[in-house]
Amino acid sequence: MRKIAGILLTLILTGTAFAEGPFSMQTLPVQNGGRVKPYDTYAREALLLTYGRSLYGDKKAPAIEVVTTWMMEPELWNKAEFIRVDHLGLKKAMNLSEEQKFFSPAELMANSRLNPILSDLSGKRQTKQKLGPFDQAAQKLENQLSLFHEIRMGGIRLMPNPARDPDKTQWLALAELSDSQKEEFFKTIHLYISSVSKDGKPSAEFSESLNRFVEDARSQWPEVYPTLKKMETEVHYNTLSPFMWAWILYALSTVLIFLSILFKARYFKWAAWLSAVVAFALHTYGFGLRVYLTERPPVSNMYETVIWVAWGAMIFTSVFSWIKKKDYILLSGTLVATVAMIVADRAPAILDSSLQPLEAVLNSNLWLIIHVMTITLSYAAFFL
Repeated sequence: MRKIAGILLTLILTGTAFAEGPFSMQTLPVQNGGRVKPYDTYAREALLLTYGRSLYGDKKAPAIEVVTTWMMEPELWNKAEFIRVDHLGLKKAMNLSEEQKFFSPAELMANSRLNPILSDLSGKRQTKQKLGPFDQAAQKLENQLSLFHEIRMGGIRLMPNPARDPDKTQWLALAELSDSQKEEFFKTIHLYISSVSKDGKPSAEFSESLNRFVEDARSQWPEVYPTLKKMETEVHYNTLSPFMWAWILYALSTVLIFLSILFKARYFKWAAWLSAVVAFALHTYGFGLRVYLTERPPVSNMYETVIWVAWGAMIFTSVFSWIKKKDYILLSGTLVATVAMIVADRAPAILDSSLQPLEAVLNSNLWLIIHVMTITLSYAAFFL
């Protein structure tokens, strides 16, 4: 209950959550995947792709610390077994142990069967053939290895292009920075890791070094450098996980309304409604954060479609429950919302929850609102 109370307080005091202040390692802007995102998001996505989880090992090391050490100790990580391979057919084709889940980048890159598999995959992509499960697994492995080697070789993009050419929107990678800029960045990350491992929080010396680097990066092209508020908002979204808490509360509401119907107890019914209302508030708040961060309606991919269906189902549930005064309607709505939100939250390999730029075919907020959101609401009505 204390955690739920804390979330509610965050919702009420949202304005104070993003007070202006110095950048942190979490909010350091990085360009990746067609947009600028905080380093916290970049690290989470990198570890989720390579390792399959956003926390590393038995000690649950944060992604930001793990990915940072990829740059500090690249050879150590090159021999560490953390690249996850699940597809049995791919393991068999590469003569890997079928019982083993994690492999080192060095072991995989040295595998004599990897290049023929990737060459075959490249040929299929060029001829636009449909990729089967084996090819998709090979493509994922290719992405895992490419991302790790990109980061360890200084491919992380940290600074706008000082040429300020509108056609050169791609930021400069760490390897492309001047010697003094590289020195400042590596000093920053060494201070970060040493201070965090020492007493659990970054030191004042680290903060000074980081903000010198940030001011230098911002000075290259101030108009394209993101605000601290936007970076903090995305870190807040990552930390809060509003959709996870929403499905937990929807599930609680489902159980409570079932007990209300079973035992004819009104206090179960009121508790169910309270849980559903708080869940819906978190659900809506999560949508609001995604809209703010992406500057578009949140229905551009399958992940967003699924959580929008759950939101629409709860809207219809509220209306029908008000008109019909029937408890089973709330039970139906929370059940649909729970199933949809669990699928969205617990299946990252199928439904990508990352914030992505719009595909060109969807690049119209007007039609996203009028057409896509309306059609998706019809899915919600159908499921309900």
